[in-house]
Amino acid sequence: MRKLDDFPPDCPRIAVFLVRSFSTACSLCGEEAWLEEDSHETVLGYGPENGSPGCGARFVAIAEHHPHGGSFLEGLKTLRPDLPLLDLWLEARA
Repeated sequence: MRKLDDFPPDCPRIAVFLVRSFSTACSLCGEEAWLEEDSHETVLGYGPENGSPGCGARFVAIAEHHPHGGSFLEGLKTLRPDLPLLDLWLEARA
């Protein structure tokens, strides 16, 4: 897992909150993230990393990790209504 110290000082500390079929993740470091956190403060998971510090990036949008589309995409709006929806797969659906 990448921590904030691994990035150059001028690197923006922002990330997209990625929603997978059965988990959520931070786009900056790739580790699983808690739905309730505004920034990646804690790693979520079942292994030894569970509960360890996240990369600290602030979530600025929510997106689906894989192209599910349809109701899955619409459901993201209800998970985190405070974050704008980013359609990473728009071109793949066209």
